[in-house]
Amino acid sequence: MIIAGAELKKHSSDTENVKRLDHELSATKDRYQALVRGCNERLTRLEEALPLADKFHDMHEQVLSWLQRVEPELLAGSEPTGAEAEKQLDVSNNYTVNCQLLYCAELNECTGCC
Repeated sequence: MIIAGAELKKHSSDTENVKRLDHELSATKDRYQALVRGCNERLTRLEEALPLADKFHDMHEQVLSWLQRVEPELLAGSEPTGAEAEKQLDVSNNYTVNCQLLYCAELNECTGCC
């Protein structure tokens, strides 16, 4: 488009038309440069976020692996009753909350760089 505009400008004898073309070409170049700048900034942020996303994924896989190993042991025990059942439920809930906090911290770390 810029090349075509420059060609039109060369072949135009009307100075008003040339001025208008210059203005439009300049505006188009500015928009294009702003777009390229924005794309480069986003690419940089994404390149910075990729290692964090990989780390998060690795940690998630480790937690899932641990859960798969531990779950049968937890389910194999006798079913507790009364206060013992409440205590185990509290421990389970605390673990779940801690896992969620870990995920949130990792997500905040990942999104903080973007």
